[in-house]
Amino acid sequence: MKAIVQTGYGGNEVLALTDLPKPQCGPGQVLIQVACCGLNPLDFKLRNGLLRPVLRLHFPHVAGNEIAGTIAELSPGADRFEIGDRVYARLDKRRMGGLAEWVAEDEAVVARAPANLGLDVSAGVPLAGLTAYQALNDRGALRSGQRVLIHAGAGAVGRIAIQLARLEGAFVATTVSPRGVELVRRLGADQIIDYRAHRFEDCVKELDLVLDTVGADTLMRSFQVLSKGGRVCSIAGMPEPRSAGDI
Repeated sequence: MKAIVQTGYGGNEVLALTDLPKPQCGPGQVLIQVACCGLNPLDFKLRNGLLRPVLRLHFPHVAGNEIAGTIAELSPGADRFEIGDRVYARLDKRRMGGLAEWVAEDEAVVARAPANLGLDVSAGVPLAGLTAYQALNDRGALRSGQRVLIHAGAGAVGRIAIQLARLEGAFVATTVSPRGVELVRRLGADQIIDYRAHRFEDCVKELDLVLDTVGADTLMRSFQVLSKGGRVCSIAGMPEPRSAGDI
């Protein structure tokens, strides 16, 4: 099969289109014929070595973190899907391998692709979608009736976060540039702040949660708009390793 292999840390020169053996399914895994693979800032940070403190790659390494495709084979113990099912996945970060024609992956991290989306669009959903969900729900503990500010609402994570927060029953404010105003309005944002014209801390107060996707000064200023007990959840900085084994 064809795959894009990374031979070390660096720029595009460390990537090469290569022929590799078709992967074999292990117990509980499914073989996916990849139709599309999503690309994210995470991918170039991994390629450049910026995330080495928390995720060290072993070379040669097949890049790619999220895919959409079709189930081609089921191994013993894999019983959630049938051959031919359209699926998408955020691949296990210990293996990755999405930039290839075939991927063998644990069925536990694979889901059926939305029926109303093509596989090209579906491939761009898992990483941003899980990031938004985990930030709002797992870390942010967002509940109905709360007030949330989502920075960069027109970005990939922001677009999904706005919709998830509205579905949860939250009041959603978001920061965007002028060209993103109509988009976030269609997505359901209750308050739209043009960050080029206004400082967000002059527009919102007493928030229960801020989802920061920008970092730096935006992150530090976000603490000014929280209510007592409010939370800031940022995805813009370097995550902390859980143990020495993660380094």
